[in-house]
Amino acid sequence: MEKHLNVPANTEELAELKSGDYVYLTGTIYTARDAAHKRMYETLLDGKELPVDVKGQFIYYLGPTPAREGQVIGSAGPTTSSRMDKYTPTMLDQGLKGMIGKGKRSSEVIESIKQNGAVYFAAVGGAGALLSKCIKEAEVIAYDDLGTEAIRKLRVENFPVIVVIDNQGNNLYETAVENFKKLKSLASTKDLVLLTKNKNNVVALYSAIALSEANYSDIHKVFLDFLKNRKSKVETQNGCVISKEIIAVAFYKNYLFSEKKEEKLLRKLDSLVLYNTSEEELLRYAFKNRLYPSHFKKQIEKLAFVDKNKDAIIYLSNWYKADYNQKLQLEFKSLLNKDSLNYYQFETYIRELVRFNNISNNDFILKTLKKDTVWKDNEIEMIWFLNRNNINIDDD
Repeated sequence: MEKHLNVPANTEELAELKSGDYVYLTGTIYTARDAAHKRMYETLLDGKELPVDVKGQFIYYLGPTPAREGQVIGSAGPTTSSRMDKYTPTMLDQGLKGMIGKGKRSSEVIESIKQNGAVYFAAVGGAGALLSKCIKEAEVIAYDDLGTEAIRKLRVENFPVIVVIDNQGNNLYETAVENFKKLKSLASTKDLVLLTKNKNNVVALYSAIALSEANYSDIHKVFLDFLKNRKSKVETQNGCVISKEIIAVAFYKNYLFSEKKEEKLLRKLDSLVLYNTSEEELLRYAFKNRLYPSHFKKQIEKLAFVDKNKDAIIYLSNWYKADYNQKLQLEFKSLLNKDSLNYYQFETYIRELVRFNNISNNDFILKTLKKDTVWKDNEIEMIWFLNRNNINIDDD
């Protein structure tokens, strides 16, 4: 269930949150990682007051990267919550009501959460750059000497989190696994097929995964139905990262990374992806998995030059560069002119453009480097690559 919560929140509002709820936070939260927690813990042991009154407050386990010019804060993804487990019961006893991080918590922390009526949230998706856009103000208020681990006061708007452990101790990491095991043990193949049509996306996804693990011969038809008809999202966990994905993406990734996957079925799923979705994440995996037979070329061409899918463009550049020489160069220039590229995207497009060995592209590359400074996140490597290809950034 999706909910909106103004923070700090009172005890009654927190009591309404249940494990698995998807929540958007708006208001004030604080950041503190392990170094700050250790110092606060030692301060309390010495009988002194904390630099921040944590009563009723939320702490985000965050050490942001430095902000670029014009940004409020750098990448703002969570750190692993277990690093704070030693200190958390003491902080909860001081009145702390919310914690945001990633990964599991110890039994001692869970018991303290129950005793203090607190809630543990997971930040969504592992997308630190996206999360930073929900942070509208950031101010260092304590332990400035800790640098990125200093305590910060943040003003957030619609910051997305998922309730992992509610104030009753219900734990999303545990209940999801138990529910899946119960479903597999009780349902027949016929039951599972019917359940893939269930309106509840979680039930449908679990049923499809159970069918794939049982080598159900028509599982590709279930996947096609997900691609065409199921656009709403489910919450998923990958390691210690919780995300929100459409059901087709969640099913595909579960199968792709399964030890039991079979190449024949994966090839069929990839083919369905190319012809039945514009979902970028699915297409990215499908293009990485294989070289497709020539009869796929026309569809890939459409994805690249009509739909402007960047992974299709890179695929054609890798395998059919000579066939689309000029068109591909124009597409990479267009991609490089887009705003908000991260370093990986920027570097990839620059490298692809350089690989055409077209000296007339050099002016464009040099002007792009002067306009967009994201490449300076890894400046030495970029300059080395350009110099190796006879492009000197100091020449312009």
